[in-house]
Amino acid sequence: MHVSGIDGHIGDGQGCTVGEGSCYIWSPTMGVPVEFGSVARGGVVFCCVGALAITGSLHHIDKDLLGWWLCERQVKSGGLNGRPEKLADVCYSWWVLSSLIMIDRVHWIDKAKLAKFILDCQDKEKGGISDRPDDAVDVFHTYFGVAGLSLLEYPGLKAIDPAYALPVDVDLSDGNGGCSPVGLNCTGIRGLVSKGGTGPVEASVCSKVEPDVTLQMRSQKFQVTMEGRERANEEVEEEIWSWGAGTEGQLGTGKLEDDHLPPPLQTPPGESADMGKGKLWSVGSWEMVNSLQPQPVQFFQGLFVTHVSAGWNHSGFVTDTGCLFTCGDGSFGQLGHGDYESHSFPVLLPYFDSKPVEQVACGMRHSLVLLKGHSGDRIYGFGSGKRGQLGISREKIGSICLPQTTIGLEGVKIYSIHANGDHSAALSADGRLYTWGRGYTSRSDAYNPQHLGSSLSFVQAALGWNHALLLTGEGEVYMLGGKQHGTLGESHKMDLIKHFSENSEETVLGKIPGLNSIKVLRITAGAEHSALVTENGLVMTWGWGEHGQLGLGSTSNQTSPQVVKLGHKLHNTDSRTEVYCGSGFTLAVRTHHLPR
Repeated sequence: MHVSGIDGHIGDGQGCTVGEGSCYIWSPTMGVPVEFGSVARGGVVFCCVGALAITGSLHHIDKDLLGWWLCERQVKSGGLNGRPEKLADVCYSWWVLSSLIMIDRVHWIDKAKLAKFILDCQDKEKGGISDRPDDAVDVFHTYFGVAGLSLLEYPGLKAIDPAYALPVDVDLSDGNGGCSPVGLNCTGIRGLVSKGGTGPVEASVCSKVEPDVTLQMRSQKFQVTMEGRERANEEVEEEIWSWGAGTEGQLGTGKLEDDHLPPPLQTPPGESADMGKGKLWSVGSWEMVNSLQPQPVQFFQGLFVTHVSAGWNHSGFVTDTGCLFTCGDGSFGQLGHGDYESHSFPVLLPYFDSKPVEQVACGMRHSLVLLKGHSGDRIYGFGSGKRGQLGISREKIGSICLPQTTIGLEGVKIYSIHANGDHSAALSADGRLYTWGRGYTSRSDAYNPQHLGSSLSFVQAALGWNHALLLTGEGEVYMLGGKQHGTLGESHKMDLIKHFSENSEETVLGKIPGLNSIKVLRITAGAEHSALVTENGLVMTWGWGEHGQLGLGSTSNQTSPQVVKLGHKLHNTDSRTEVYCGSGFTLAVRTHHLPR
């Protein structure tokens, strides 16, 4: 920007907005935002932060919030990834590390472990550097590896400017004796490189002053409560499979690694099982420990849990008496307790003491609650609301920590509520879909529920980060949005149907291909992958497959539904199959009712 003179044409507010999972860049020629996905990417964040550094506008960034997101990119190996659930990659030793340096938060990561990760990626014979250990080397990753080591002040390397990506001894003055726009010194911003200290830090995660639970619950977990424990004259037998991202123990297999095929799990039938990092509760101890295998949530002994929901790092539980419990990260108010504290065990939400709760839905950093009563159905929202996902105001808001009523659904009988990422949705009893929050097919957000003007009637909905699945009563599956990793399916083979929402924006629904004459009973969506159960009990998956979450034995993406091999059903039994998606993993449950 500085070299080309573009920075002189950018006024206040045109630079970049970074924070709370979204990243925008304003083009000086177009004047419109360009959105890079549902959550920030490390490379895009670098572009934004670098642009602000060059234009002297870093004061516009919430550095603590951005620093927290960036430092969470460091994984156990010491390497950095570009966004949640991704593998570490040497290239982010530049994108993420330089961003941390520019906002003066580099001391929040373990620099020594990062340096070791980069060095482990070097081919000891050829000398080049690969994306991760034991992969093929290339010039691209060699450059970023060396640049990252330079930022870490590795001996024998020239210091590099984190904004300009040039050695700091390159003259960036304006030719008249003045300094570059960064304003820190005329040869770059070397001062930032060492400002965070030169030695390794003790903590391997960011040191933002938040309860530890915020940092120890980074990966999405999933809770499942089994229904129909026993029927008259029958015994119940259950099989559980999990596959996909497992490096935080979220698969419950006893291993800290991904699984590309569905191995069976062993868990006591009829209990609420909780798997993942920092999400195990036991009687008499509220300390957070890792759980590599399913464990019963002892907190709920004596209570009957009827509904559960897991967000990015918080959870909600509804009992048969209408009580709502929440736990996990509360730094955006998503627990609804009137503060921004985090809790490592379930805490009753007093706001709904006299209002029986029917359902809870947890998104990335927000929560929805459904109440049904004589005065009509109501939805409440709390937590992050910057994208309109709470539906409580007609204008943009920040975060709230107490439940407030979602407006615009007065008189609508609600069947179910849904949340994921920065999206919210509700299905009415007569099959109408309402959505609010981040838009699926446009760049605009909806601050209040918008009715999808469609002649179709839906019985189920499932939300991902970039897409929504919809199931009709006839067993047909439609997709809204979803252009990442093939989650929309093969669009050239889809029957596209255009509809108009209440704000007159065009919405395109696509019918999922490859399901001709197949009746679908259940649908579910992860971050960027999808799954369904057919009338015959088959589980099918498609979309993003990097962690093996499609259960097909590979990490390839799929643009149309593929059958997951779970083994044969027991003969002469009444079986029911369910499937659930986490952000990067999948869980399937098959319940057999055996004659006694």
